[in-house]
Amino acid sequence: MSISYDNSTKANTTGAASSLTFAHTVSGANRILFVDAYWNSSRTKTSITYNAVTLTEVVAPLDTGGGERHGMDYLIAPATGANNVVITLSGSAAIVGIASSYAGADQGSPIDTVRTEIGLETGTTYAETITNTIVDNCWAIWGTREYAGRTITAGANTTVRQRELVHYGMIVADSGAAITPAGAYTLNLNAGGGSGNWYSDIIATFKPVAAGAAPSTQLMMMGVG
Repeated sequence: MSISYDNSTKANTTGAASSLTFAHTVSGANRILFVDAYWNSSRTKTSITYNAVTLTEVVAPLDTGGGERHGMDYLIAPATGANNVVITLSGSAAIVGIASSYAGADQGSPIDTVRTEIGLETGTTYAETITNTIVDNCWAIWGTREYAGRTITAGANTTVRQRELVHYGMIVADSGAAITPAGAYTLNLNAGGGSGNWYSDIIATFKPVAAGAAPSTQLMMMGVG
């Protein structure tokens, strides 16, 4: 079974708050959910949950400078149907959340490789490379930020899923297809109307379910959450 894109949802607080709650709908077999989160303070992330189940960090939240934080978490076999994503911090901040779900993902140890980067880059194009995917037919998901407010379009090997402009210009994109053969893979974005200000990257590749594997038991037993 190959990986396929399911759905994505974005949300933000209108001002400072200690939590952000928004609904996201998940479907398919052998599911995985990613939540990319950004907040404008050094507050500690207490948790990210979906349907009251705690997600696992892809990486610990990055300190992006000025006390701001950027993190990405994931959940294997999230409940199907519409359920709430809840991002909770230790105190108040302006929060952005982007949830993206996929079917056909490995249900045991899905994360293949991870790359992070912090630092300002400028230009009308932006490229980031995973230097060594390990498992054939992985997909890549990319959480990044373009805070000059430019119009963003996808470049080669890339599909943009969400763009959030109220706070910080958060973007979530992915490979849009399987990475095969395994190896280096470059994701690309374009900024229209002038040079973009690119900052803060989390890229993760995730594995497909093994050939012949049965659908996840949560799909068969839980149904709509």
